[in-house]
Amino acid sequence: MRRPILLLVALVSGGALAWAPKLDNQSAKAVLDTAYNRTTQPVSTVLNIDLSVKEGAFATKDAVRVFDGDPGCLTSWAQDPSAYAQHGSRPTSVTLTGQADELFLQAQQARDSFKNLTVQDALKPREGGLPEGHLRVYVGMAGLENEKLRDAYNVALRTPDGKIVQPYRRAFTSDWKQAGEGSARGRWSGSMVYYFDAAKAGLNATSKADVLIRTEADNDCAFAVGIDLAKFY
Repeated sequence: MRRPILLLVALVSGGALAWAPKLDNQSAKAVLDTAYNRTTQPVSTVLNIDLSVKEGAFATKDAVRVFDGDPGCLTSWAQDPSAYAQHGSRPTSVTLTGQADELFLQAQQARDSFKNLTVQDALKPREGGLPEGHLRVYVGMAGLENEKLRDAYNVALRTPDGKIVQPYRRAFTSDWKQAGEGSARGRWSGSMVYYFDAAKAGLNATSKADVLIRTEADNDCAFAVGIDLAKFY
């Protein structure tokens, strides 16, 4: 399973962007050159949206909106994000990856082993690899009363035409842990990964869409996190 979401945020940035639903010679070379530090135009293979709150404001400005429920759903989150006993757990981040990031990690491993991964080898089919046009969406969570309540999260994509697309698969990562002190003592945090056939849903390299999130809390609050597929490779 892929490394936990907390280890994914220190990534290359800048350079040419736009999601590559299917890797070709040009896109694969761009990723390989980035992994091997052979370019002055690196590509970012991950889109990470920080949903943490500092001094009453979200770390990523205007990243999250209320999708269902009243405005208090968002204001209460911003005012006291760790009030888990009252409001339930909170999403802490949303991270998107596709085929390009799989290749980036493969290339990093080859580089660390003093091997040169070629474009031709990179484009060979890999067992268990992400199919073309598919996305992984990682959602970080904090403040769950019980570890199993992560299954109660409802995460979906909303396309520009308003269609809501459910994931065809979900899994938990290896970063789950229980807090031992502070206001979150005894509560669980970690991340889940959701798989989507984004191309089938009508999304392309420059689409803007939303990740919809409803937590385990028994209330009307649901949130929309805006994503721009042109901002990562």
